[in-house]
Amino acid sequence: MHFNSFLSKTLVLLIVSTFIGNISYAEEWYIPKAPTEATKGLIEFGTRVQLSGNEEGVLDVQELSIIPSIRFAPNDRLDIYAELPFSTIKQDQIEGFDLFEYDNEGIGDVFVQLSHKLSGDTNWQLSGVLDATAPSGENPYEHQVGIGKGYWTITPGLSAAFVTDPTILFAYVGYQHGFNKKFDDFATKEATELDPGHVIRMSTGASFSFNPRMNMSIYTALDFRGKTKYGDKEIDESDDTLARLGLSLGYKIDNSLAFKMNTVTGLNDSASDYVISIGLTYGVGIKAKS
Repeated sequence: MHFNSFLSKTLVLLIVSTFIGNISYAEEWYIPKAPTEATKGLIEFGTRVQLSGNEEGVLDVQELSIIPSIRFAPNDRLDIYAELPFSTIKQDQIEGFDLFEYDNEGIGDVFVQLSHKLSGDTNWQLSGVLDATAPSGENPYEHQVGIGKGYWTITPGLSAAFVTDPTILFAYVGYQHGFNKKFDDFATKEATELDPGHVIRMSTGASFSFNPRMNMSIYTALDFRGKTKYGDKEIDESDDTLARLGLSLGYKIDNSLAFKMNTVTGLNDSASDYVISIGLTYGVGIKAKS
């Protein structure tokens, strides 16, 4: 009874506010945040180390990032999250008949997320989510290797969680709009307008709690991307689908400190082959559970 009560009263409050979240330039929006209940006055500081890679024939892309974050809950319904990655990227590119390796390092794009509980009780919860990214990182249009997207995005969405003891089922759907931006192309040196189009995002999964300290989540995530136009040309194969399978393991070291590990595998050629991350969060103003 005590374990089921813990699930019903606590986990449903955690999943929606902590699972669905946009993450960095590489678009790891589906990676869970640390499972800490958003209570009024919570301030949470976090950092994670993340490695991602993708192989396209002889063309390899590898990215190593350190991603600090901050989270604030002004009340029990609203959750505000922000992060800024620092990344090192290595990328193979073909020029003529030769293969070259280029690299770049620096800050990525600022990401901010607002999550607001719309309705629910101890058995279910529905939340509105609003994500935004600001182009603070070097873009791939004016630089040989980009660290950021180069344009603003905004993504409204809905997330939901349902308790089916001892499991929590969750789902998310969102629509990302990218704002047009002109760039001085690094190759042609001409001003060219980018129309990034739109992305429909979906994620579904389940979370299992082994005990009050340890939990595991397994999930799938999909990006349905529309056509991207650069100048007067549509970028080939830009209207594709990215499919991924993720596994997340969380452990609460104490009432304030939490550990999180994530592994994500691409299920098709468009998605990154792998994303691996480990991180810690430390919360101030967290209410102790009785």
